[in-house]
Amino acid sequence: MKQGSNKVLTREPPNPFEWNLLHPFDKVELYPVELTRFTILFVRSSGGFFVALKIGEKVIYPNQGVGVVEDICVEDIAGSTLEFYKLKMMSGNSTVMIPIDNVALVGLRKLCSKSELADLLELLKEVYTDIKTDWKDRYKNNVERMASGSIFEVAKVLRNLHVLSFGKSLSFREKKMFDRAKDLIVTEIATVQRQPVSAAKRLVEEMLVKGYEEVES
Repeated sequence: MKQGSNKVLTREPPNPFEWNLLHPFDKVELYPVELTRFTILFVRSSGGFFVALKIGEKVIYPNQGVGVVEDICVEDIAGSTLEFYKLKMMSGNSTVMIPIDNVALVGLRKLCSKSELADLLELLKEVYTDIKTDWKDRYKNNVERMASGSIFEVAKVLRNLHVLSFGKSLSFREKKMFDRAKDLIVTEIATVQRQPVSAAKRLVEEMLVKGYEEVES
């Protein structure tokens, strides 16, 4: 649906029982559809709840970073009418079209709150030494964390690989994953805090250094 259209799409949130089979969160709440001039979608927040998003709002697309809801489009594909969620990604200025029916599976979420941001920074400097020694198991776990959409899971990848890098050189794949995790966290912090990326990067690096110092002490 194009912005400004008189037609309003009213979609029910995904079935909470089906959602829990795929994403076992502790709690699921359904929010009512708001019939306004804005098109409303239901997606999950960083805590696993379904919340309404409107055009112009910033969201997180797992493993891709911050995007802006530009529009909701209706397209006829192979004889079927499908609704797409149109995102403009801040990194690379690319456009992503997500079928609304796949929003839950994709794991689209809102930006973390400032209180969640404080917890995130604490996690980055948390002492952690239980790192899997087998790189295949470690890489598999980290891939799953990166794809989860949770900023806290991404932070664990960054923290753990940072600690690991002092004991041995990271493989090409792990170095690439480390850089990606760092970029995702820095970008979200900068967006939430409304600060330059350089300032958010310094903050993240400070937390990582504090965490490693605790491991060594």
